[in-house]
Amino acid sequence: DEVRAAAEAVEAEAARRRALKCGQKVPPESLTVTRGVSIFVKSKYHGEAGSGHAWSYRVEFTNEGVDTVQMLSRHWIFTDATGFVSEMKGPGARGVTPVLRPGDSWSYDSGTQLETSH
Repeated sequence: DEVRAAAEAVEAEAARRRALKCGQKVPPESLTVTRGVSIFVKSKYHGEAGSGHAWSYRVEFTNEGVDTVQMLSRHWIFTDATGFVSEMKGPGARGVTPVLRPGDSWSYDSGTQLETSH
């Protein structure tokens, strides 16, 4: 429908403006709002671990919309300093597919290992 197409166009333009340019540092925090749900992510570097570098991240979802929503899956993309990309996909997060009524929040902590420290 026209409303959804217009909203997707606005989101695409906002994403284009936020896109990192060559040489820019990636901030440790990110906030985006999609379909009335704000998603805030904060990462933290923990140092060398084995053959790589340990990172943790906290993800918080807040339903700012008027409809009840459910997180059914996740898809995270991790890019290290060399440009190497690894992905994490799956149902829910931490074994949960939370249902958020308007105004509800849910968060979880997780981690990953990358080849570089940034």
